[in-house]
Amino acid sequence: MIGIDFETYLINSQATPPAVCLTTSSSEISHVILEREDCTQLLARIFKGEWCAHNIAFDAGVAVANMPEIMDEIWDSFRGGRAHCTLVREKLLNMGDPLERGKAHGINYGVDLASCVKRYFGVTLGGKEEEDAWRYRYAELANTPVSGWPEGAVRYAIEDAVWAQKVYFAQEERAHKIGVDLSDASRQATVAFVWAWWAGINGVQIDTSRCREEVSRLESLIEINKEQHSWYRPDGTFDKKKAQQECVAAYPNMPLTEKGAVSLSKKTVGVLLPTMNEEIAEKLRAHYQIQEDRDEVVKMLSPMLRAERSEGRLFFKADALKETGRTGASDPNMQNRKVEGETRSCIIAEEGRVLLWSDFGQAEVRSFAFVCQAEGISSLMAERWRGDVNWDPHLYAAAMILGLTEAEAGRRLAEGDKQVAKARKLAKVMNFGLLGGIGAATFHASCQDQGLLLDKTTSEVAAMIAEWKRVWPEVNEYFRRRARLADSGGGSYVFPISGRGRFTERYTELCNTPFQGVTSDGAKEAMLQIHHECYFDACSPLYGATPILFVHDEFVLEVDDDRGVWSAAARRLEEVMVKGMETHTPDVPAVVESTVARRWVKKASSVWDNGELSLWG
Repeated sequence: MIGIDFETYLINSQATPPAVCLTTSSSEISHVILEREDCTQLLARIFKGEWCAHNIAFDAGVAVANMPEIMDEIWDSFRGGRAHCTLVREKLLNMGDPLERGKAHGINYGVDLASCVKRYFGVTLGGKEEEDAWRYRYAELANTPVSGWPEGAVRYAIEDAVWAQKVYFAQEERAHKIGVDLSDASRQATVAFVWAWWAGINGVQIDTSRCREEVSRLESLIEINKEQHSWYRPDGTFDKKKAQQECVAAYPNMPLTEKGAVSLSKKTVGVLLPTMNEEIAEKLRAHYQIQEDRDEVVKMLSPMLRAERSEGRLFFKADALKETGRTGASDPNMQNRKVEGETRSCIIAEEGRVLLWSDFGQAEVRSFAFVCQAEGISSLMAERWRGDVNWDPHLYAAAMILGLTEAEAGRRLAEGDKQVAKARKLAKVMNFGLLGGIGAATFHASCQDQGLLLDKTTSEVAAMIAEWKRVWPEVNEYFRRRARLADSGGGSYVFPISGRGRFTERYTELCNTPFQGVTSDGAKEAMLQIHHECYFDACSPLYGATPILFVHDEFVLEVDDDRGVWSAAARRLEEVMVKGMETHTPDVPAVVESTVARRWVKKASSVWDNGELSLWG
């Protein structure tokens, strides 16, 4: 096992930075290599055997960006299971460890290298956080021979590679001691590498002009809404004390923060809105809308304008592994975009290309059906999908609730019947929202955010949920098992195919974990094959496409602006996605739908005609 680490220029705008030096460490010797040619030759040899790094996504990404000529060797080492990430392994260990309460980033220790060294060896690493630490200054040494480097710079460069290797073996011992299976660690490390490649090397193209227009529009709207809201002062600042006083006067049982103050947080207050008097509820909703618009400007649109500094290309930070098994993104969060309105449509295709995106249909509901089967719970959903891969569970639930046959409901929906359309929309929200075990109040508040159930009381919503449970008999036994686990202090769930485990205690997390994690496993399986075919399989219709986004159940690629090219790519993308998902949901088929457009627009849709996919817009 050889540990490696790159020191680089500082990261700028989340783009993968230029390398300054490479450090390698085996049990016998450590090296600091500066010259690029020596680096490529050494890495090509290292990648033929077992190697590790802490945050392998960064180090492997630096190698790809700076030494593309060894890209094949790097990818072959990941595909062969020879690349190991001590950061990913530490998260997996924590997620399966009851002493860490299943938290990926840990409770007793963090997951950065210094924290791992402290956990396993009781050693405190210096030079990590000081303002003048060498980790921030290697660009100063880019043109200096290693022989001329200060001793501290050499020592720091060597330490990370040395400790990554030592931590790897300590993690093996911990895994054996606590009984956590790390067999999925190699695949998750590969996902980390791929996701970081898409985020930090590929990036997404931004229409910065439209982005600026949307910033201006939202800022104007925010100012207008503040002027019309009595909780905002003339200077636009929020009068929190006044808001709290009015809320308590109208609703004495307002929740409190940990410090005893009246909470105005949407997370805690949102579920109470249906029970409040309308005037206060409307003021809170308007306040939350102002906050959401401000967040959209500050957290999404403003960071997107960074693309003006890099020829319209936006790079972002990737996180390959959350507790749920999902990936994450930040600065900006490209996986939590505002799906309606203009923000999403600021993402465009590069000149001469189009965007192709494909998403799984009812992914988490199908995964839920698989999980039920895997636990020996008879699943109506699974049975129906095995008979018809395109069966519509939302229409079925709507028909059952309305007292119609599926055929009658389908006919009326096709004829534009508003009652059936509304019932199907609500059934869809229920099918996706209730599987996670949320209660009537939380579900009611969520629906009201979407403009649904505005005329219902929470008790009426509770009755609707009881009816929904009658439609799907499998959910009752599924919820009973999670409730027993929660009552007994929680437990670990081991995913049937990947072997990854997660310990959790809360009832809703116990409900969500299995089907969210299975869906993530299947999507990640597809992700790795998509990457392989885009870059390393010249015979694939996906070869030459640029994968740019992965949004939980959706992949976005840039492909050449040619109907034959994008149609062939879409067909192959759908095949790869279906196979990847069905690897983790055997006996419950997956479906995928593709769209081609020049902008990433939520309402866009494409149709197949004579074997070709239409371009939306």
